Amino acid sequence: MPVLSPWLLYMVAGLFVTNLLTFFAWRSAEHRVDEYQLRAKVQAEQTQRIKSEQERVTDDTAQSFAVSLNYVRESYERRLRNNQRPVSGVSGSAGGIDATALNPLPPAARVESDCAEETLRLVHLQRWVRQQRNINP
Repeated sequence: MPVLSPWLLYMVAGLFVTNLLTFFAWRSAEHRVDEYQLRAKVQAEQTQRIKSEQERVTDDTAQSFAVSLNYVRESYERRLRNNQRPVSGVSGSAGGIDATALNPLPPAARVESDCAEETLRLVHLQRWVRQQRNINP
């Protein structure tokens, strides 16, 4: 039986050790890739859940706002029809510096209606923001 030189034995042992190290490093990297893929899948599912909850909140708020806005508009129209009283006569026009050619303000009923609609819009916007913020990621 031929005897191998010690250098050749050291080289074979060194190659064996480096191959083992490479194999375990490769398996570790492969395991990390599997872990990252699993995390990505979980994150995608969680993102989809959050997105669907946000869409639901937005749809619910929009529907609620539409119903409330219709009620407010009908309520104001009904009150305007029921409260039609004779208006006192128009006073004489102002003279001199106090005279204005145009009245930039809309009628009081219109201002009241616009304020009610804007208040309703802001209340629903605040509710929407609160609900969106409470969705847990």
